[in-house]
Amino acid sequence: MSNTRNRVLDAAADCFDRIGSARTSMTDIARAAGVSRQTVYVLFADRRGLTAALGARAAAAETGRLRADMAAGDTPAAQLRALLGAIAARAAATPAAGAARVEAATRLLDPAAPALAARGLSPAQLAAFVAAAAGATGGAHDTVIAAAVSALTGEPFD
Repeated sequence: MSNTRNRVLDAAADCFDRIGSARTSMTDIARAAGVSRQTVYVLFADRRGLTAALGARAAAAETGRLRADMAAGDTPAAQLRALLGAIAARAAATPAAGAARVEAATRLLDPAAPALAARGLSPAQLAAFVAAAAGATGGAHDTVIAAAVSALTGEPFD
């Protein structure tokens, strides 16, 4: 990704945080990035393209963080437990990043899709459920995670 594109995305994220998404103009973003408005439009056809790129960048970053958390597990069940624990912990800490987190977790849960489908779930539903449970309780919801791991792997529920 080009340096200019990253600067524009960083500026957009900053503007959205400072003055709100609805009140931020493409001119505000261009000014904050130190580029012309035309440059913003060359990089992103419209506001929808810019916000989609911001979401994709956030999801990619979250995927990397979750993948690193999963690597701590030495078995598939331990990796799943680590992934769901990381989703829950981050959901409690930063609820506003929920969409990117659920998208990233869904990608990482895709290999479990057949096991989930057999239980009437999808990877996105499980990721959203764990994130919502953690957000509602303000912390990692160990019972939900243990039950999900047990249901998907056949490991005893502890």
